[in-house]
Amino acid sequence: AKAVEKILSKARKVFPQSKELRRLLVQVKARAADEKRLIAHEFDGLVLYVPLTVDKELLKSVNKQIKRALAKTEKFFGVKAGTVRIKLMSSTGVASAAYYDAPNDTVFIGNRLIQDYPAGAALLEELLTHEFGHLLTNRILRKAGIGLDGPAVPSWFAEGLAECAAGNVKASRNHFPKLYLSHEELLLGISLSSVGRPACRQAYAQACIMVNELLSRRGKRSVQQAIVDFSKEYRKTGDLNQSLERVFALSAIDLRLELVKKSRSWGL
Repeated sequence: AKAVEKILSKARKVFPQSKELRRLLVQVKARAADEKRLIAHEFDGLVLYVPLTVDKELLKSVNKQIKRALAKTEKFFGVKAGTVRIKLMSSTGVASAAYYDAPNDTVFIGNRLIQDYPAGAALLEELLTHEFGHLLTNRILRKAGIGLDGPAVPSWFAEGLAECAAGNVKASRNHFPKLYLSHEELLLGISLSSVGRPACRQAYAQACIMVNELLSRRGKRSVQQAIVDFSKEYRKTGDLNQSLERVFALSAIDLRLELVKKSRSWGL
């Protein structure tokens, strides 16, 4: 954040009237100030960076919540996470209350999630399980030698995995779109990054149901192997339909027909 602050300060000298640069500089300065105040707490493989102002007893309670979320995610993926880094910030700097930073392999969570604790305990666990889903997906791909230099999997597949890990399959049926979203509509809805928006909520719900259906076609084969197989095929061919057929024995159109058929029994 400090490095970005220096770059933005130089840019402001060139474009002194830019309101956007001024806004970004204020945000980055706040982030840099946050990072200065963060101290590390280690809890059995979990490294939690928090502001000095966080109460230690509250921190212990939150740590238990984090551990539950991590255990839930590990069970879904069938793999141990190892060391996990979490940074607690006054603001995540993005629309969501939590997010996973893949290049730095770190989960960021907004301070309001802790301030609302324990009232917001359920939301905290759900959000963390989702972000841990991204973390484990990324680590599984890296272990398989699949880097971040290109799209490892479509964004809807990654978000669908995270939603399944968070246990949102049943809830997603309530938000499943009445008109099945096209691939372009699905990607657009996912990109909105705010489940409070109906289009985004529907996109996440459809992605979750799609991934759940695809994984069910793999039988007893592990989730992590499905991720690796799909990613390798998708990166090799760049053809979504072909990749789905080869890895899950289901074409995109057949997947659509199957889910539309099943959705009729959900009482939508």
